[in-house]
Amino acid sequence: MSIRSIRLAVIFILVLFSASLVSVPLVGKHSRRYAPGGLNAGSAFLVKKTSGVYSLWKETGFFGNVLIHCSAHFSFVPVRNIPGTAYPLEQGAVSSRMTAYENELSYKNYLWVAMQAGLVRHIYNVLPVAVYDKKARAVAGNEHPPFDEKSTSGRKEIADSRLGLPRTISVNLPQTKEPVLMNIDASYLSGVDIREFAHLLEKSGLRIGLLTLCLSEDSPDVAEGDREKLKRLADILLTGRFIESLTPVDYPYD
Repeated sequence: MSIRSIRLAVIFILVLFSASLVSVPLVGKHSRRYAPGGLNAGSAFLVKKTSGVYSLWKETGFFGNVLIHCSAHFSFVPVRNIPGTAYPLEQGAVSSRMTAYENELSYKNYLWVAMQAGLVRHIYNVLPVAVYDKKARAVAGNEHPPFDEKSTSGRKEIADSRLGLPRTISVNLPQTKEPVLMNIDASYLSGVDIREFAHLLEKSGLRIGLLTLCLSEDSPDVAEGDREKLKRLADILLTGRFIESLTPVDYPYD
């Protein structure tokens, strides 16, 4: 075999190998879906129920994304006491899990279901400072080996991998370059200055593929006053043109 023939054979093999990497289903960055058709960069949604947030992610076609969840609650209670499986997932597993878990979807578990279904691959739980220590320590008590808490330049965070599902628990907005899903729950705003928080969002540099503001009307743990604060936050974000539009959403999952 001539040197030219060998070179052509090597090139052919490399092309086949590269194609196989791209075509692997639901694995790696090629499977992530950031910006479904019909959504503008400045689109935001005012959602009545937590189940509506999940429905919106699913029905707009997001998959394998990073989620920033600003809330006083994790909403991460397993539907069943089984080990979790982290993203990436096979297509069959995604379909079967959606079927199995969506009937039990609630304000307590919708983030857990979203991760099990592959809609989300990593969650940043951004907690109010007043509840960080209590919530984070509760998570830490379930970590084996002990949790890893970092505190640098005023940033406190915990890496949590319970159930095999990766989360970061923090009091700060994360720094990430890829487009993200972001959900601001009304419970986050208890004791929070909404104008200061709006300023933090504007200066964060985050690339938000889809922003939801959730009133959590299906959760008894959210105060009505905090729901009103969320509506005022939405007005501030619209006035400051952090978002271009705000669409009310009331999806049917109950």
